[in-house]
Amino acid sequence: NVSYILNPGYPSGFSLTSNTCDFTIKKCDNSVCQIRLDLETLTLANPVRSSTSGTTGAGTCQTDTLEIQTTSGDKFGPICGSESFSEHLYLDPGSLETDTVTLKFGINVAGTASTQNRFWSIRVIQVECYTQSTAESGCRQW
Repeated sequence: NVSYILNPGYPSGFSLTSNTCDFTIKKCDNSVCQIRLDLETLTLANPVRSSTSGTTGAGTCQTDTLEIQTTSGDKFGPICGSESFSEHLYLDPGSLETDTVTLKFGINVAGTASTQNRFWSIRVIQVECYTQSTAESGCRQW
């Protein structure tokens, strides 16, 4: 099972003063053990580049964030900046057919407004248990 998560208006960019956008992935059935996210395009505001006393540390996602969480408690993020084709993540959604994975995009979340265009195209692959495509337990990349 393959599907895509795209920014509103894709392939055009997405830019708002402040917004959150959540996408929930539901498992097809009980045979799915992992969700693989292929970050075909991800362009969000860059992280903080440097830090000084009393400010947010370098590498911190301040303006835009992508956080991923599952009903099993598996989490990843926040992610910001740019990623492309070579990056992917495996997540454990849980063992129940009703378990989910949620991608939470935050645009201009810290009150630091940026009008740059954001883009995302993320391929979602539901990986069946015990196949050659199944990553080792706890492995983010395979």
